[in-house]
Amino acid sequence: MKRVEVFRWKFYDAMIRETRLTSLHHPQEEAERRFPGSVPDLTTREVRYVPEHPDEFRPSALDDYY
Repeated sequence: MKRVEVFRWKFYDAMIRETRLTSLHHPQEEAERRFPGSVPDLTTREVRYVPEHPDEFRPSALDDYY
């Protein structure tokens, strides 16, 4: 499993001419791609553990079916 830090991000929304906060948490690479110039809101930091390979994915909700 790989450790990933995710945040909600502050970005300037040109349509409403205001700085906004993303509704979802994103890792840094995705935030840079989707919201150029955005900065993380450090109070929203979460650490998630995700599989490095698709083979490692095993949703806990399905554990009873195996």
